[in-house]
Amino acid sequence: MGETGTGKEVVAQTIVRLCDSANRFIPIHCGAVTDSLFESELFGHTKGSFTGAVSDKVGAFEAAGKGFVFLDEIGEMPLNQQAKLLRVLQERTVQRVGDFAPIKVNFRMIAATNVQVEKAVVQGTFREDLYYRIAKNIIKIPALRDRIEDLPELVNWYIASVPHHRKKKFTNEAIALLQAYDWPGNIRQLNGIIEALCSRCTDNVIRDKDVCQALPEVTKIFTSRTTKSLVGRYGTQLLTNERRKFEKAINEARGDRTEAAKILGLSRATFFRKAKDLGLVKERRTYGDSDASHEPGVMV
Repeated sequence: MGETGTGKEVVAQTIVRLCDSANRFIPIHCGAVTDSLFESELFGHTKGSFTGAVSDKVGAFEAAGKGFVFLDEIGEMPLNQQAKLLRVLQERTVQRVGDFAPIKVNFRMIAATNVQVEKAVVQGTFREDLYYRIAKNIIKIPALRDRIEDLPELVNWYIASVPHHRKKKFTNEAIALLQAYDWPGNIRQLNGIIEALCSRCTDNVIRDKDVCQALPEVTKIFTSRTTKSLVGRYGTQLLTNERRKFEKAINEARGDRTEAAKILGLSRATFFRKAKDLGLVKERRTYGDSDASHEPGVMV
């Protein structure tokens, strides 16, 4: 389970490599398979069973042959398809489209989703019995912003994989600027930005100005005149570390400024002044304003 772009399929592939020397891995994107193709893709079909079925086809569960079927974004699977999947998981047999003979299948399955499935069960968009069938072992993959300390290693890993003539070095200031961003697209977005930087920059060194050009959104962190002067005075890395500390306190306090100030050991006035300089708050509210109604992580 994890947000889009956190690397759920990479984790699944790693599990397969560790568990199956033959590396049998069949990915199916549940949100991209239409009702008309669902049974054909997963269960297979016989020749002539429908228009376009010019030959017999083996479905994913049958083809896995003791390997792994990876159901990506299972939270997007329609309810009628969920019922058919549940039956396969329970009975370990499939019926090809156009054939009534059951076929025994032997497979292992990994499912991934960016949906909070427990909520989907309550809302009636995901079958409760299917959830308990697949949720035997849950791996929760944190968003990149929640493990931002891993970013330098991720950058180095990507740089090591690019051709030699495109390899670059990142300055500490450039890395710090990348760490200041919240990465809504997670590692997938990070890889795209690094690829763009390696392609665009003619120099062998990538600096913070290059990051600002490739990722204009990051400049919003340092838009105020005060913040820009702080960058010049303290440097990007020190300032972004301070911003992270304030963000963590705001999240822990669920947006309550008074509580966040207590966590940091600051007065409310000092907290507001510094948080405003760091671009984390927009305007000052009076003590009578409700802080707790704001969601964590939202600029208030």
